[in-house]
Amino acid sequence: MAVDPAVLAESLVLVKAQAAAREQLSDATQRSVALAVRAMLAADWFDSTAITRLAKHLAATTKAGQRQTATSTAAYWARAVSVLTGRRVQPARLVSPDSARTVPLDVVYGRLADQYRWLWASRGPDTTPEDRLRAAIEAHQRRVDRDAATLDRPGAGVVPDGAGVTPNLPGAPSARVAPPQPPPLPTVAPPRLTEAEIVDRVVDRAMRVADTSLTLTMRDQIEAAAKRDPGLITGYRRIIHPELGGKVCGLCVAASTRVYYKGNLLPIHGYCKCTVLAMIGDVGGDGDVGGAINDADLDALYQQAGGVTDGQALRRTRFRVVEHGERGFELVRGGDSVVFLTSQGA
Repeated sequence: MAVDPAVLAESLVLVKAQAAAREQLSDATQRSVALAVRAMLAADWFDSTAITRLAKHLAATTKAGQRQTATSTAAYWARAVSVLTGRRVQPARLVSPDSARTVPLDVVYGRLADQYRWLWASRGPDTTPEDRLRAAIEAHQRRVDRDAATLDRPGAGVVPDGAGVTPNLPGAPSARVAPPQPPPLPTVAPPRLTEAEIVDRVVDRAMRVADTSLTLTMRDQIEAAAKRDPGLITGYRRIIHPELGGKVCGLCVAASTRVYYKGNLLPIHGYCKCTVLAMIGDVGGDGDVGGAINDADLDALYQQAGGVTDGQALRRTRFRVVEHGERGFELVRGGDSVVFLTSQGA
């Protein structure tokens, strides 16, 4: 059954407005975090008191953004579900920022000092080629070991293609599968890093922590709202946003074609811009408005890619869903390189 054009139009306005608001909030939080990290003096990175003070400040800044994210997400979800169902839905109770991670946020930010010290010792201005190569090999082995120990969640509650939706079905079981082939063992020492380059890398990590924390709160808030009325929502879709400009990740493009049971967390990845829209009823039915929105966006993306090179790459992008010990379900590449398509916006 076709989606009601009026419902589609109103849902699209809500989805785009929520995505834009989320982007602005994330940008503001990341800027505040970056400024605080750059204000650290070189000696402060080896001072435990200074690190503790910085970590608590960054955590407080990020939690403020998380609280705003929860408020915005709750209002958006209630309004979107109201449009889809034709009945008034009240916003769910706000989730706590502390529920987003299994590790306190100030502890997560405290690891920035570890990164700074590691980069200074392994690739700093005074390191030798032998030191840098040895450190690169050690880092490579840690990455291989981490990938080998990753707990995969194949499907992670994905609705099978062509199937209707039965509420409360469990997600797919956990399993350990062969991870993608790791890059070759380093044989050449990486170049030295200047003090400014080391700080840039630490800032990048801090900004990623901030953005991911807001995304985790968005996910928690939606999960709480979706579970509040078990008889109302049957599943959800992730909605991509080429209209925001910049790059659309091939992981998100591939994952946007899937439908998820409501009891499963949204798989995320770093700097993910996707929002989520509820599904009422069966896949492809008149309550699957997210599917109609994504179909239009995917067609536009493939046309922009010419349908030959980037478009084909977007279609065949493979992804895995893994369960991170601190952040829950995440999207990672599934053997192919991640494809990005630059969008001009709309």
